[in-house]
Amino acid sequence: NHLGIIKLNKPDKLNAISIQMITEFIEVLNFIRVDDELKVIIITGEGEAFSTGADFEFVLNIGTPEKLREATRQYWNKAFDAIEEMEKLFIAAINGIAIGCGLELALACDLRIAAEGVKMGLPEINYGLIPDAGGTIRLTRIVGAGFTKEMILSGESIKSEEAQEIGLINRILPPENFLENAKEYASKFLNKSGTAIGLGKLTINKSMDQDIKSGLEHALITQSLLLHSEEYKRAMIAIKK
Repeated sequence: NHLGIIKLNKPDKLNAISIQMITEFIEVLNFIRVDDELKVIIITGEGEAFSTGADFEFVLNIGTPEKLREATRQYWNKAFDAIEEMEKLFIAAINGIAIGCGLELALACDLRIAAEGVKMGLPEINYGLIPDAGGTIRLTRIVGAGFTKEMILSGESIKSEEAQEIGLINRILPPENFLENAKEYASKFLNKSGTAIGLGKLTINKSMDQDIKSGLEHALITQSLLLHSEEYKRAMIAIKK
């Protein structure tokens, strides 16, 4: 019914993201991109965690800082950018702890829902580092510079209740039957026009880099395209009936 689910499936390592996992993740995204039946994608974790970030074995064995930078650009940034740029609605269903690039994955999604009491954070400062897979820019766009600086520069985690207060989380759901509740949340988007969802998402994303005049013009152009869509034509026929 137009809904896809991606599960990070390494529960014994709290879904830490290895090169193998991120490579497979990119392959799945490529499949999703060309599937016109899919409108909404839920990303969640298997077991008790959403994701605890990059697999430490990978980080420790990568070698030079230059190699780490290139791997981040080639894999993590490629995957997270693809989520942001794709004409599908991505929902991060944060079932458990989400830290480091695990949280950065959620930040790349369009909407974020979380179970009660879930911890999330960007602890890189505790190792003398900063987030480098979107945490600095995407978190700033979502919650503003003040909260972003507090989270990143303290390295402290927050729980889902506080995350909702600052606008990081859209909804908090009971942990019992969490995935089923996430599907129910996603269902309100499934009977909408996939074309309008996709173009609407991209228009909103683009507006964050535009002034008012440019943003209004972009919305008008998008609307003109949608007026030619089959979904709009069917809706008008249904209204006339």
